[in-house]
Amino acid sequence: MTFADCGLLYIGRPGGLHRNDVWRVGELNRFLGDYTIDRCPDGWAVFKDKRCRGLAAGTVARFRDTLQAALNYAAREGGFRAPQIPRLPPRKKRVRFLSLKERDRLIAAYAPRARPIAEMLCYQGCRTQEALQLQWQHVDLAAESIYFERTKNGRPRTVPMQHRVRVALYKLHEERGRPSQGPCVPQQPWETLWRH
Repeated sequence: MTFADCGLLYIGRPGGLHRNDVWRVGELNRFLGDYTIDRCPDGWAVFKDKRCRGLAAGTVARFRDTLQAALNYAAREGGFRAPQIPRLPPRKKRVRFLSLKERDRLIAAYAPRARPIAEMLCYQGCRTQEALQLQWQHVDLAAESIYFERTKNGRPRTVPMQHRVRVALYKLHEERGRPSQGPCVPQQPWETLWRH
């Protein structure tokens, strides 16, 4: 089995793939398509050298993770052991986090209509599109939970609602006349949400 076979199998899996993952599989296939599965770690070294030069470490890591996921899926389907693609070495650059005071100042600086989105991103740990696409029918203020229907991995999930997010959503809910359906956050062009 070649990586091209593996990539086709992975793209055709039930539920499909996000279009960005499909694109990454295509890019990987350009360099690794003719490599047999057992030689994919060698092909990965070639791919990194030729295709990933100058890319951010996070982008290279996403290519690596997509390659490994495709190999793992093919291995499960074919009943064999997937070769392991080496992870990138950890970055030596220091990652700086905001202090709690800086975090609170940053959230307070958002325009009022964008603040609930910022709070969801900060306190719920959801992705941007999950926050922007949240619907009222998926918010349970009484049970203090949020149901994210559309997620990056395609698996819906219910999470406990953080207190500050509950306060923000409750306020929005009251201001809008307690809707039972429709979007939670203003449906405006993205760039206008961040202007004061």
